[in-house]
Amino acid sequence: MRPNYAQDAPPVSIGIGGADYPVNTDFRVWIEVEKRLRELRLSGSQTEYRELCELVFGGVPVEEPPEEVLTGIAQFLKGYPVEPNRGTGGGERVFSFEYDLNSIILAIRNQSGIDLSY
Repeated sequence: MRPNYAQDAPPVSIGIGGADYPVNTDFRVWIEVEKRLRELRLSGSQTEYRELCELVFGGVPVEEPPEEVLTGIAQFLKGYPVEPNRGTGGGERVFSFEYDLNSIILAIRNQSGIDLSY
């Protein structure tokens, strides 16, 4: 059975190296994370990595290799998989912040009256 946004709470942590690290689940943070991941230079300074970790975790998971941390962030960004028990470990994305941003903003406005379109 796959997770369902209408019935299940979204994940609030990322598992890296056998430990769970709580994450900031604000959708605005993850829109910024998606942008920063696209612009991340692998040969870049540690500053970009630290800033990304600050956004996601509130600090850098110092005991974990940066490659595993970035992989965990990228996997979390993909959203719920379609079928987690496929055997391949992968799945299609249910949503994309970039593609679905207008629908997300309109849904928030229609349900709460808060207009986030700025």
